[in-house]
Order: sequence, then structure tokens, then C-alpha cells
Amino acid sequence: VEALPEDTNCLCNLAAGSIERTLGVVVEKEGLMFSELLHSEKTTATYPPAFTRLLHHLLLPTGLNLRNIISHGYLHPVPLPYVKLLVIVALRVHAGAYPKRVKLVPQANLHTPLRNITSFFEGNPFPAPYETFSDAVKNLSQEDVEHLPLGRFNDLVKAVTYPTPEGAMFRLVPILEMIVRSRYCEATENWGMMETQIGEYFATLDGHGQRHEHAVMLHEPPLTDNLPPPITAALKDLFLSEDGP
Repeated sequence: VEALPEDTNCLCNLAAGSIERTLGVVVEKEGLMFSELLHSEKTTATYPPAFTRLLHHLLLPTGLNLRNIISHGYLHPVPLPYVKLLVIVALRVHAGAYPKRVKLVPQANLHTPLRNITSFFEGNPFPAPYETFSDAVKNLSQEDVEHLPLGRFNDLVKAVTYPTPEGAMFRLVPILEMIVRSRYCEATENWGMMETQIGEYFATLDGHGQRHEHAVMLHEPPLTDNLPPPITAALKDLFLSEDGP
């Protein structure tokens, strides 16, 4: 952590995701919201009361809400003390779950063919005169990404040029969500959604199973009607499809 201060957002996103996945193992039930995992009887039985209260304060909307504002792209850059604390907490959550030796929840099958991704990449999806992804990235500028929030351009370039797919994903998804959220706010004329609102749900890119609780942007016609159909189809496959990642 000390050596990689430029990766604070990625590390926090990784730590928050690790906490959520490990709690899913502890609870042994799929499809629960993060708050439900934290309030589960199995969670409270696995960890000391003081540690459970710390989890609630760090990660839930009743406290600092770090899980949501990091994973959904709002917090940037993440202060280094938060990074250290979340990494330590993630390791403690894992250590508490490990002695139980419970069976891991199966991960999504990332090799399942998706409906629209193949058609999206047929032909050349990159604007002329670029012929490859690498060419497009090398010539990318802040002006080319109209809806990219201020200060995130360097993060975007680092994400799409990162040497491993896993590292790229942890950097790219929160940035992608903020780009889509900017398009969503423009389409709905509700720019308040670009900032976190106390006591309010976010409009999110994923969360299909929680669509009755909050706005899922890819379900909203004002947004999808203003995106190119191949982009909408690809995003829905990636973030809403039960067969997708």
C-alpha cells in the first residue's frame, strides 16, 4: 500500500469487493444486498461485536458508506488512511471466515457466450483512422471522452493499458459507471445524481436484482434511447445479464 499510492482507488475497490464476497461465503446465501450480509445473524455470530460495528460504520450508508462511494466511482482519489484501514479490515474478514472452511460460492461463468458482445465487436468498433484498440488508446485525449468526470482521464488511460485483465477491471468499472452516470444525468436533467446524496440511493450501472429499490441506469429509456444500440446491448450483457459477469 505504501509503495502504490496511485492505486488507492483500485486497492479500496478490491478490498470492498473481497469483504462482500467473503461475507457471502459466511452467510452461505446468494443474492443478498450488502447491508443484508452485514446484518445477517451468521455475520454477527462469526465476528466480535466491536469489529461488526466497525464494518457497519465504514461500509454502510449509516456511516462512511465507503463500499458504495468507492465501488460506484464517487470517491476519487481515496485517502491513503482509508486504503490501509479497508485492506486490514478485508484481511480480518477473510481470517474470520477461513476457520469455518465453508464451501465457496461459485463464481459467474465468464466463458458463457453473451448475446450481444460478439456483434458489438464485429467489424471495427474504433473510430477512423484507428485500426486497433492500442492505436485508439495511444491517441486518446480528454476531449475525446466527453462525459468523463474531471480528473479521471489519467485513471482511464491507466485502466485500459494495465497489463492484467483483473487489474484493468478493478480500475475501469468505477470509471465506466461514472461516464454512464454522466450520460444518465444529462438525459434525465438530474445532475444531482453525479454526487452522493445523504439518505438517497444511487443510480447504478449494475444492481438488476435491486431495481425496485433504486434506479438502474440501463433500465431507464432516457439513457438507453440516447446511447448507440450496440453500446446499450453490450452494457446490458456485461452488467444485467444473469449469464454475464
